[in-house]
Parts: sequence; structure tokens; C-alpha cells
Amino acid sequence: MDVSTLDSQLIVPIPESTALVSMKFLLEQSVTRSTLFRFLLAGAAKKGGRVVDLGAGACVFAKLARDDGYVVTAVDARTERKPAEEYLGPIRFVQCDVRDFDVAGFHVILCLGLFYHFDLDDQLILLERCARAGVPVILETQVHIDALVPATETRSWARNVVRRGAYEGVVFPESDNPRASIGNPESFWATESSLLQMIEASGFKSARIVDPVYQSSYGARRYYLLNCEQFDWNTESAANLANVNDRLKIVELVKNGRFDEAREISRRVVAVPLNFRDLEYAMAGAKLRLHFGEFEKVVATAMEIRDLMLEYGNRTVLTVLRCAGLLEAAHDAQEADKTRAMAYDRLQNDEVTRRLVTTAIKSGMKDDARGIMAYLEKHFDDQRDLLSFAASTYRSIGDVEAAERISGILRASRPQTVEGVLRQSATLARNGHAEEATSILEDALVHDPDNPQILEKLVELQLKLKRFEDAERDARTLTSVAPLRPLGHLYLASSFKRRHRNLEALEHARRAAELDPGNKRYSDYMLGLTEPTKEAAIESE
Repeated sequence: MDVSTLDSQLIVPIPESTALVSMKFLLEQSVTRSTLFRFLLAGAAKKGGRVVDLGAGACVFAKLARDDGYVVTAVDARTERKPAEEYLGPIRFVQCDVRDFDVAGFHVILCLGLFYHFDLDDQLILLERCARAGVPVILETQVHIDALVPATETRSWARNVVRRGAYEGVVFPESDNPRASIGNPESFWATESSLLQMIEASGFKSARIVDPVYQSSYGARRYYLLNCEQFDWNTESAANLANVNDRLKIVELVKNGRFDEAREISRRVVAVPLNFRDLEYAMAGAKLRLHFGEFEKVVATAMEIRDLMLEYGNRTVLTVLRCAGLLEAAHDAQEADKTRAMAYDRLQNDEVTRRLVTTAIKSGMKDDARGIMAYLEKHFDDQRDLLSFAASTYRSIGDVEAAERISGILRASRPQTVEGVLRQSATLARNGHAEEATSILEDALVHDPDNPQILEKLVELQLKLKRFEDAERDARTLTSVAPLRPLGHLYLASSFKRRHRNLEALEHARRAAELDPGNKRYSDYMLGLTEPTKEAAIESE
């Protein structure tokens, strides 16, 4: 392979093979997987080219290719991680096992984080099909390099190198991994030398090994460029990669309070228009200027970030709130208040709002989380789900007074009908607020102490919360007021069984089975108690 056109500082020829070239980036390990991908794609094909992303998953790389001007087809057998259509935009998503997908007709084939989820036979078949397509392939995969397997990985597969035909590697147990290829219980992670043999045997004309190798939680991962003899290394792409790497360094240095070092690197960073991908760098730059007292520049940057984020809808509320914090720190209280109001006005979606509050707390933004919940309390006082969520969240961060205040609002507006009580408690329990759901049912019992529907739901939740004594008490009440309802006897049996009182449990399990002899749930539960070595088939959780 002729490598004379490539920058000699960035590649190292491998003497023993003219088909292999190592493309070595003299950059620090902070260069990200996605940044390196964008650079490799730009060199492998011109913008506007047709790209197929095999095993696209959440379409992270498909979206990067789309944003960089390529026509993208994303292929995956699963749709659990597929983004909503509004986020995919022009990306064509094909639900299909990649082993059955025809890769002909594309300018570039992407195989990122997929290859090492196959067994050896499927790996070879996939390589052969891609080689026949005759176009560049960007392969990113786990490889077995013994020295890079973390010392904490002590499972037997980690260093047990086996030989499969002409190839060596380790066998990784996929188990029920939802990201694994469908139908294979284990996958093959070849050593790098074996992987290169596989690539050559599959019919590829050339391969480039991309450095640096980087670490996953299991060991080594690396990019490889296959069938990419005419890689377009241009000065602009190389400079952009270096510039991106400098921005990443600044983010890390500012995060660790090393402002002087960050300032020094910032002097050589080339300014680029603000975009969504550079968000963390822009925020770090604002914090850097704040540290050095450049308040006017902080205000200008914060407002630029804010205005960009507002174009992306309610997904960016937290970032807008972070901008408000920067504005406040830069002594522009008026603009800070305006920015918070803009953020709160976007809290229209229950699910997004819950996620924002949770993320804010995890990110250390407790004041912003409180601000969102105060807004909910003021503007959504008729939405019990959100108020219950706010009360539970206040308790989780130790603000008992606020939690009790909202709980008081909830108690004052309890649903008046049994149907309303059951519906409200079911919604809360489904959304992870079993304690709040239990409280609603307990309050309802004060006014209607013998209602069997309320009692059943209350005992069910008490069992889930492992409040077995409360469950026994209320299940006894249920069997007293409604002795012919089998579920009451089953729940009472469960409360006994959880505390190893099996004879009492068996008595009530038998009664439940007698009351509804055709119900397999009850009969199986009873059998589980009569056969100590056998688990009950159905357990009330």
C-alpha cells in the first residue's frame, strides 16, 4: 500500500505487511470515540455519501453521520433503544437482523460496537459480506489484549485464551445481554493478530489499525479501517481533530479546578460556531471566564448557549437553568430570572419533568431541582401525580418541611370516590411511588374501613414494600369483611410465608384454592407450600 501521501507523523508503517498500516494519532487518550469516528468517516467518504450503520442501537453514530452531511440507513434487529422519529429525522431505520441485511450499494459500512457480540462463524460471514461490497468499512470492536484486561475482571473468560480453528481469542458469555446479537449465548473476542488474520482471510484488500487503543470496562477496544486505501487525510480534518481534543482537555481541567492550565490551552483553540456537540466546552469556557472575572463575556456566552438550547425544546431545560446560574454568578440577576422563567415555561411533559428533577439532583443541582418542584407546586396543583413525585423527591433530599406541605395539599384534595382512589394509587405505584400510593389508600380507609377493594390494593402494596405485619393486619380485616374473596386469603398466606410461618400460610392458601378451584395461581401457590423443596410458582410481590 502506498502511504507516501499520508502525514508521516501520524502513521507508522508495519514492515511485515504491506496491507496493514497503523494510523497513529499523536493525541492524548481524552480523544473521544465519537470524535475519532467523525474524523475517520470524513476521510473514508465524501459528504453526501450513503452510509449504513449495522447494529445501530440508539443511533448515536448514525445521528453523528447524519449531522455531518451523510445519507444514513440504520439497521438493528431490536427497537427498544431506537430514538423517536423526530430525533432520527432523515435517517432510514430498518428493523432487521444485520446478518440478513444486504450491504451492497452503500459508500461506507459502519460496524461499531457490534462485531464482538457475534460468535466466530457469524463474524467471518459478516466480514466476507462486507469485503464483497468493495467499499470502506469502519470497524470498531473489542479485541483481546491480555495486558489491558482490568485487574478487577476476575471471571474465568477474561484470560482464558482458546483456539478456534486458525484463530485465538476469549469466549465471552453474553447471557441475557439485551445488546447482544440475537440467538447467540456467547461471543468471540479475537486477539488482535487473529482479528487481522480474519480480515485478510475474508478478502479485504487493506486494513489500517487506528491508534490509540482505548479501554472499555472489559479491556481493549479499537477502530480499524478496512478497504480504505484512499483515505482522504486533509489538513482541515486533522486540525479539527486536534482542536476538538484541546476543547476536551479544557472541559476536564475546568471540572477539576485547574483554571490556569485550561487558560493556557484555550489560547491556541480555534473558535468555531456554537453547536449542540460543543455544549460542554462552551459551558466550561464560561466557567473559565467567570473564574477570571470576565463577567461580560460570561453573560454573552451564557445567553448564546441559552438561545441555542431553547431551539431544542424541553429536553434542554437543565442546561438553560445552568445558564441562569452562570448569569447570576456574573451579576446579571435580571437576565438570570428571565432565563429561569424560560426554562420553567417548557415544563409541559410529565415524564420529562420527572427526569429533569432526578437528573438535577444526581448532578448536584439541588437548588434547580427545588426551583422546578416549586414551579410544579404553583402551576400544577391539580396534577396529583406530579405533586406526589415532588413530595417523594423532597423527602429524598431531606427537605421534610416541603414534603409535608405538598402532602397536605394532596390530602386536602383526595379523590372522593373509590374508583378515584384506586386509579390514583395505581398510577402512583406504577410510577415508583408506592409509599405515596399506600398513604392514599390508608387515608381512604379512615372513611371507608370495610371496603374490600381498597383493602386488597393496600395489602398488595404492603407486601411489595415488605411491610409484612401491616399486610397481615389488613389482610385479616379483608378476610373478615369479605371471607369469600380468595385474594384476601392468598395475601394473608403470603404475609405468613414471608415470615416463615408456613403452616398458617398453607391454611389460607388452601382456602384461596377452595374458593376458586379453577385458578392455577392459587393452586400453584398452595403446592409450593406443600412441597418445601419447590418454589411457589406464583408469589405475590
